[in-house]
Amino acid sequence: MEMSRRRFGSHVTGAAVGAALAACGAEGADAPAAEAAKKRAVVLVHGSWFGSWCYAKLIPLLQAKGITVAASDLPGHGLGARFPASFAVRPLVDADFSTEASPLAGVSLQDYVTAILAQVASLAAAGYGPITVLGHSMAGIPITAAAEQAPAQIAKLIYLSAFMPVTAVPAGAYLQRAEAAGNHLGELLKADVNTVGALRLDTNTVNASDIQGLKNSFCADVPDADFPAIAHLMQPDDPAQAYGTPTGATAKNWGSVKRAYIGCTGDNTVPPALQKLFVSEADTLAPSNKTDFHTFDSSHSPFFAKPTELAELLATLIA
Repeated sequence: MEMSRRRFGSHVTGAAVGAALAACGAEGADAPAAEAAKKRAVVLVHGSWFGSWCYAKLIPLLQAKGITVAASDLPGHGLGARFPASFAVRPLVDADFSTEASPLAGVSLQDYVTAILAQVASLAAAGYGPITVLGHSMAGIPITAAAEQAPAQIAKLIYLSAFMPVTAVPAGAYLQRAEAAGNHLGELLKADVNTVGALRLDTNTVNASDIQGLKNSFCADVPDADFPAIAHLMQPDDPAQAYGTPTGATAKNWGSVKRAYIGCTGDNTVPPALQKLFVSEADTLAPSNKTDFHTFDSSHSPFFAKPTELAELLATLIA
């Protein structure tokens, strides 16, 4: 019964956010093309274990500034999330949870890219533009690949404390670098990624140490009373393929798109040293189009604790 309540709560919340965004899209579709073309638009892409629900506080703040906002769940997330059967068993049977193959193991980086570009195309077809694509955390991987595949469709990229891998090295390998030493999320993983095909967390844990570890990794600066609701909506499995697939970024395509990077100073998942490494490698690849870097005083997910301040900054960065 506990699991059914958890799923119901997650799905209802995801559906509510989706309905609000659908309404926003419908409004744009009905507006005259000339009027729509005057509106800036941003596609918000969520990170690992999250869905579009994570932007619920941020979306209306951006809309109030006259920015059209689109966000949807990446494949395998939100209403598309699927759960290992062992996750529903409480108390958790570690031997089963650590070995059961993930139902999301087949979700690929290209699946993400296709979904992002479809969202961009939908906005463009409705007459909106210029179109910015923002990626948080893991979403920096697919937005990089999306810009590489369709640079003319995206006016600007914004990386929010995100992975920005532009070398032949896949994103997951960066977590082994010295610059990632402040990331302790790996200690919370409950299965070998090669065994289950996903990065697996027990987001329904009652272990006090694990709860604190999750909070410190994702949103250390939100009040303790707020975190249970966030954890309640997080999913246990995040598809692993995106972390193991190079983005294919080139100076000609990806490097031609304007980009900004917001580095969260208290980030325990993509630590500041790793942020700077991504920016350095990006600027080496595309030295004539350098990254517009901004620091932001928050933990990894500022849209939870500081949505107003984040919206103020984004309003100055969105194309």
